[in-house]
Amino acid sequence: APLAFAGDDLTVVLGDEEPSSVIADGVDGISLLSMAGSASVTNYGDISAIGGGGAQAVEIDAYGDIGFANYGNVSAEVGTGGGAPYDVTAVDLYSYAGSVFAQNATGASITATAEAEYGYTLARGVISVGDNAYFDNYGSISVDASAEVGNVVAIGVQNSGAFSTVYNAADASIVV
Repeated sequence: APLAFAGDDLTVVLGDEEPSSVIADGVDGISLLSMAGSASVTNYGDISAIGGGGAQAVEIDAYGDIGFANYGNVSAEVGTGGGAPYDVTAVDLYSYAGSVFAQNATGASITATAEAEYGYTLARGVISVGDNAYFDNYGSISVDASAEVGNVVAIGVQNSGAFSTVYNAADASIVV
């Protein structure tokens, strides 16, 4: 990944003082791994992952709690160029033993796009897995997937946990 971090109790803030961007080609844009602690990302900039068989703009894996706050733009896309499987996820949050707290703020966007010539195609805006998973959307989430021949699955927000909620504000949108 262009920005990859490993350690315990990690926090990354992108674009708070100055406009910032991360553009990844064939790999994750920002990747955090915390095997014994918590991890969080706060984004005020632009994070993009383009290409690759499994493009993810943001990937956070932690043993403990995960926090993700998006105030900017996050996008992941894979284009045509062969067979399956195609898998694109803009934001991937996985806690092994903690909770996931995520928010897409007013004016922020999360986009996932997958185009395939043939085969299985999966596009997800956000996936969050933890003991408990909470996602609040005040911005826009857009997911698009297509295949000339094959199967297509497009998911706006996928939450999984013992207790899981997705809140979509009145002016927010999730378009699949």
